[in-house]
Amino acid sequence: MAIDLTKSPLTEEEKREKPKLDFTPKEITYMGNLQKRLTLAKNQRDTTHDFFDGMTYIQRCEQNRQLANARIRPKSNKNETAFTTGTARQKLMSLLAAINNLNLKADITAFDENDKMISDLGEGMEDIIEKTEEIDGDEEKRLQRQYTLNSQGEVFVEEVWSEKFKTDKDIPKFDGKFKGVKWNSRLKKVFAKASRNVIRNEKVYLGDITEPDIKKQPFLFTLEITPYETAKSVYGKWENWKHVSENVVHAAQTQDHETTMYNPYWTLTTASRGRVEVIKYQDPINNEFQIILNGIPMLPIGFPLPWKHDGVNLVHQILELIDSHFAYGKSLMQRVKTSAALEDEFWRLVLLKGHTSLRPPMANMTGRVLSSKILMPGRMNIGVDPSKLKPLIESEGPTISEFNILKMLRDNIDEHSVSPTFQGQTPERKATATEIIEVQKQAQLMLGLTVFACAMLEKKLAELRIFTILEKWFDPVDTRLDEIKGGLKDIYRRSTLSKPIEGEGMGQQIVEVVPNAEAIPSPFMQLKEEEQISKETGIPTRILRMNKEQIMKTKLIWRITVNPTPKKTSNLQKLMFREMIDAFSFSPNLSLDWAEEKAALVWGENPSKVFKKENVVAGGIVPPSGATPLGREATKVNRTPNATPNAMANEAA
Repeated sequence: MAIDLTKSPLTEEEKREKPKLDFTPKEITYMGNLQKRLTLAKNQRDTTHDFFDGMTYIQRCEQNRQLANARIRPKSNKNETAFTTGTARQKLMSLLAAINNLNLKADITAFDENDKMISDLGEGMEDIIEKTEEIDGDEEKRLQRQYTLNSQGEVFVEEVWSEKFKTDKDIPKFDGKFKGVKWNSRLKKVFAKASRNVIRNEKVYLGDITEPDIKKQPFLFTLEITPYETAKSVYGKWENWKHVSENVVHAAQTQDHETTMYNPYWTLTTASRGRVEVIKYQDPINNEFQIILNGIPMLPIGFPLPWKHDGVNLVHQILELIDSHFAYGKSLMQRVKTSAALEDEFWRLVLLKGHTSLRPPMANMTGRVLSSKILMPGRMNIGVDPSKLKPLIESEGPTISEFNILKMLRDNIDEHSVSPTFQGQTPERKATATEIIEVQKQAQLMLGLTVFACAMLEKKLAELRIFTILEKWFDPVDTRLDEIKGGLKDIYRRSTLSKPIEGEGMGQQIVEVVPNAEAIPSPFMQLKEEEQISKETGIPTRILRMNKEQIMKTKLIWRITVNPTPKKTSNLQKLMFREMIDAFSFSPNLSLDWAEEKAALVWGENPSKVFKKENVVAGGIVPPSGATPLGREATKVNRTPNATPNAMANEAA
């Protein structure tokens, strides 16, 4: 069945350029039902809700954004002072500073189908995740998503595998000629990486607004308005791009929800000329994915989700639960907005009263039109009779009671956010150390739910990142000639991270992907390889090898936990270690070697350099300086080598 595009509101020239869009009756019915589904989801979210204080979701997001940015509202009259105290933003920044000082990295444990723990595999996956985050600059992105979570009440983060290409050209020999110069061009991959991106809240539409768990959503879609040329650079080579119009007149779905007739010029928003409405639709129940540009589907009907794991590629986290049957949360801005607005308004009134006491409204009985500038200090006014200028009211300026009200408003904001002591401010009265500690403990209790929400967000992101790594990271990145067996050999990714090596202080751990058990060296050969790398780099080295074949064949279960703790570099971490040593020191069995090693690592130092030890071996013989002690060598040979990252690979070896 062909749809006549000549009925579209386009110019005659555009009509001749656009071919007919051929759809079968089944495809037309499908697209009509899809348009109906998307329209209902949009109308359901973008109406007013009591949970949004009678506002629409878009209005609520904009209000939160203005409070978080300490927006100064326009003056209602010229004598008013335009300002804001910025209290809401100050509380938000203080909260983010506290969260940013926490370690929210995921602790991953892997189990096989028999629920047997595979510790090395979990450790290797943690290292790979940390490496992908380092490549993507996730430390800064983490702050962005925490900012959005706290300022908006919920955050949407997508997990994608990004690949970027560029045109690489050989530099030719240039002899000054303008024409006839040739060079070779080829498309080169610049990078391929796992990436997390915060999606603006208003761009995400959920299929069921009453379901807070995104894994249970029947469908969702994102909506974005992008320039026509930008969309063309991405989708220009796709078959249906020729049907995408640059000039679409918005034609919303009819209010008759029983109508499912497909309208190829339908858009959810009013896209202006030269813009394209991009809808990305995900249906995890039916395993369907669709991209719609100005009403035109770009993928075959029923196209599967472009990733191997179940579910969508978005993570959704709520800061404060509003209702157990509502998909959106309450933000810090909503919690303090009333108190902050009252404080701003009262400050404006206090300032206005102060201006009134200095320059009160005057009655002019001179019979002449006088400028208000005559009341400015130091101004010389000629011919003005001061007896004919009388103040209309008497004002004494702000009173103590009014300042007490301001303090009360500020205290109310503190009670709904974080206390000044927790922010590092000096208390107004002299407080004892015990009182300060108690106030900080109470602040930590209030901070607990916020930290919990941030930790849950990182946990969900880690789970999604594992699926991305299993699908993309384990693919070979290059090939090279195998000098031993001949032919080409696949090259896999490896990650190197600084980590404490037991008994040797800070070192490095290399996690390498290998195709199968045959590529795993013997424990002795791996030990020699580690020693060689340690000798060349001067850094203690350990190697974990991930057996791709065994990992892909086994049904793995991943257990992810995020335990928020102070970062190891913080002073609080050092104080906590000191308290731990004090608590353990009562035991005569306390290992001094362990205590020395932990102390050095907490301070970021190498234990072998900080604490000098005598190299005593069997028989009381001390080897000469520079020689390797027999006892040390024996320890290395006898240690369990990390020849494989898990028990499966060990068995395969």
